Amino acid sequence: MKKKLFFKFFVFAVIGALVTMTSCKDYDDDITRIDTGLNGVKSDLTSQLAAIKTEMNSSVDSKVKTVADGLAAEKTELDKLKAELATLKASGASDEDIAALEKKIADTKTEIMNLVVTLEAFNSFKESNTTELEALMARVVALEAGSATKAELADAKTALEERIKALEDASETYATKAELEDLEEALKLVDDALAGRITSLEENSATKAEMEALEAEIAGKLVALQGQLDALDVRVVALEKGLADLMAKHDEDVEDLIGEIGALRSELDPRITTIETLLEIADGKSGALDKITSELAAQLEKINANAEAIELLRTDLEAELAVQLALIKANEEAINGVAEDLAAKYAELVAADEDLQEQITNNYNELNGKITVNKEAI
Repeated sequence: MKKKLFFKFFVFAVIGALVTMTSCKDYDDDITRIDTGLNGVKSDLTSQLAAIKTEMNSSVDSKVKTVADGLAAEKTELDKLKAELATLKASGASDEDIAALEKKIADTKTEIMNLVVTLEAFNSFKESNTTELEALMARVVALEAGSATKAELADAKTALEERIKALEDASETYATKAELEDLEEALKLVDDALAGRITSLEENSATKAEMEALEAEIAGKLVALQGQLDALDVRVVALEKGLADLMAKHDEDVEDLIGEIGALRSELDPRITTIETLLEIADGKSGALDKITSELAAQLEKINANAEAIELLRTDLEAELAVQLALIKANEEAINGVAEDLAAKYAELVAADEDLQEQITNNYNELNGKITVNKEAI
C-alpha cells in the first residue's frame, strides 16, 4: 500500500515536472539558450527601433522648429510691410506707389507658400512613421510571451515520450497492473496537458522562420524609413536653399522699397511741412506768426519808450530839412540865372559863328576870283 501511494506520488510529481517544463536539465539549457538568443535579437531590434524613432523625432522636430521660426520671421516682416503700407496710405502716397508695394507683399506671400513645407506636412510624416515604429515594437514585445519555437516544442515532446517509455519499462519490474493502469491514466493526463501547452504555444509563439521573416521585414522597414529620412533631408536642404534665395531677394526688394520710400519721403516732407504751416496759420497757431507778433510788440515797446527822443529827432530833422530846402531853392535860382547867362552867351556864339562863316565865305570867293584871274593871265 505504501509502495502504491509512493508510486502515485511519484507519477503526479513527474506530471507536475513535465507540465512546468523543468524536469530535464538539457531541455532547460536548450530553452535558456534559445530564450537568451531571442531576447538578444529582440533587445537589439527594440534598441534600433527606439534609436531610429528618437533620431527621427529629433530631426523632424528640429526641421519643424526651423520652418516655424522662418514662418514667424516672414510673418513679422510682412506685418512690417503692411505697417509701412498703412503709413504710405496715411501720408497721401500715390496710388501707383501703394499698388506696387501691395504687389510686392502679395508676391512675397506666394513665394513663401510655394517653397516652405507646411507644419501640417511635417507633423503628418512624423505621426505616420511614429505609428509604424510603435507597431513594430509592440509586435517584438508580444513575442516575449511565447519565445519557444514549434521545432523545439516537438523535440521536447519526443524527449518526454522517451522518458515516459522508460518509466513504463521500469514499472514492469515492481508495479502491479492496477498501478500500470494508473500510470497510463496519469501519462494520458500528462500528454493532454503537454498537447494543450504545445497547441497554445503553436498558436501564440513564433518560429525561427517567422522571426527571420520579421527581422527581414523590420530591416526592410528600416531601409525604407532611412530612405524617407534621406529624402526628407534632401527636401529640407532644398527648402533651406530656396528659403535663403527667397530671403535674399526679399531683402533686395525691401532695400529697394526703403529707397523708394526714402525718396518719396524726401519729396513729401517739404510739402507736408508747408501744409502743416498753412494749417497752423489758418488755425491761428503759427509759430512764425507768433514770433513776428512778439518781435513787433517788443519793437513797439521800444518805440514807445523812445517816443520823446524820436519826436525831438523829428523836429531836428524837419528843421534841417527846411534849411536844406532853402539852400536847394537858392541853388535853383542861381542855376536858373546861370542858365540865362549861358543862353545869352550861346546866342552870342551863334552870331559870332555866323559872322565868321560869312567872312570865310567872302575870303574864299575873293581868293577864288584871284586864282581865276591869274590862270587867265598865264
